[in-house]
Amino acid sequence: MIYYKNLLAVKILFENTSKRGIYGIWRPSVYLKESGNYCTTLRADIVKKEIEPGDDVVMNAILEAPKGFGEHLKEGAVLSVRNGLDEVGRALVLEIIGYLDEAGPLN
Repeated sequence: MIYYKNLLAVKILFENTSKRGIYGIWRPSVYLKESGNYCTTLRADIVKKEIEPGDDVVMNAILEAPKGFGEHLKEGAVLSVRNGLDEVGRALVLEIIGYLDEAGPLN
């Protein structure tokens, strides 16, 4: 399925591969290898506990404009998470919840 609208809510398993902890309101770029150079912004609010280097965490996030990923965005897809040019982690898509206006609260 191709997701053509903006603000797609997803549940991801995120692995922090950087050398620093991640905390707070976070807006990195995400890439999908199969879709070429297309990227979009991932919205994630990490407020309960800092994600230490090497840690894995399951969290809800929002992909701002997922339509460029095409049919490659599906459960089981691996996203490359980057802050500028540096890769800070990888995210495995566990579940596609739906569009933000239809999904309700993401707690």
